[in-house]
Parts: sequence; C-alpha cells; structure tokens
Amino acid sequence: ARLQQGAYSETQTRYGNISTTYITKLPKFGRTALSCESSVNSASVFWASSTDWDIGGGSDFTIEVWAQVLSVNVQKCGWISRQNTAATLGWYLGTDLSGTPQFAACINGTMNWTLLVSSTTTTVGIWNHLAVVRDSGTLRLYVNGVQTASVASPGTLNDATGEALQVANLRAQDGSRWDSYKLMDEIRFTQYICRYPSGTTFVPQIYPYSSYGS
Repeated sequence: ARLQQGAYSETQTRYGNISTTYITKLPKFGRTALSCESSVNSASVFWASSTDWDIGGGSDFTIEVWAQVLSVNVQKCGWISRQNTAATLGWYLGTDLSGTPQFAACINGTMNWTLLVSSTTTTVGIWNHLAVVRDSGTLRLYVNGVQTASVASPGTLNDATGEALQVANLRAQDGSRWDSYKLMDEIRFTQYICRYPSGTTFVPQIYPYSSYGS
C-alpha cells in the first residue's frame, strides 16, 4: 500500500483471514496482493487515526486501488474507507452487489450524504482500477481510467476525526457491513493532489508505483 503524505508512523492492525498471497491468486503486479479470504465482518486492515487521512479541508486528493471481486452476490465489497460504524459520518469507496463502484461521503458534519455511483459495472475475476478524486471542488469517480460519475461543489466532506483508515471492509451509511472475497493491489491515498483532473480519460499505471512517496 502507498499511503502518501505525512509521517506514516501509524499502527497497522489486521483482523480476520486477510493476508498477502501469491500461492493461488494472480496479483496485478509483482508476486503478492492483499487477499481477503472471508466474508461478513471478519477481514480488514486498519491504519490508526491520523490527520494523514483527512480529506475534508477542501484541498484536492486522490484515493485509488486495483480491485478484484472474487465472488458475486455474497456481500458488498468495501475497498477503502474512514467509516467504521454507521454513525461515523465519514466516507468510503466500495462496490455494490451489482458490481457497481461507488463513493459515498458525509457532507457538512450531518447524516447528509453525497453519493457517486458509477455508470458502469465491473466484472468478477477481473482487475479493475478504481479512483476517486477531488478536483478543485468537484468529486470525480473513475473506473479503469474513465470518469463514470461526478458531482460539483457537494459541500464540506466530514473527516471522521478519531477514526482509523480501513482497508478491505467498511460500514455503510445504512449500517450494513461491506465485505466479500476479494483481492486488492497498489492501494494509494494521496492528500493535496488530484492525479486525474478534468474528467479526462487516462491509462491506469502498467507498472507498480515506482517509489515510496511518489
């Protein structure tokens, strides 16, 4: 995982049957991927609460991941979030039961949510690049380099102060747990930079991210 901006001394904690593996699964790059081999609230990785995960100040950001759903109609897939309880008032990037990526964020510190729902779906067993950015006030969702949803000036995103950054699992705003059999690779969280501006189609990287902090 590339978790960019800040000191990165936060504690990482793993829960459930989660590992890096190359024995039976094909990673997107290299020899390993984050393998989530269980469902229903049992597999996740937490990075301790830090201002490194804040996205609510109005600055640009980029959150992205290579993601592969391994089983359909088991559970919804949570990829990366700061939404660990139904009352957190945070944000999350996930894929619903229909294979549709979405990004949800609590606005203005209340249970008022902005939801970006992709206009395209993903396929089980295939790697897909998912990215959400804030681009000078506009939230944009990309799937495999193509913008599939956007919303302009949605309001102030809540930072869920005190909450950890969670990978591979999340608690949605309706209280449901999003967990499923899945693989994740090249997770990158970047503060203050919109890597994919203007809704312009781009080619996701074809190699692993080159170095720490890039």
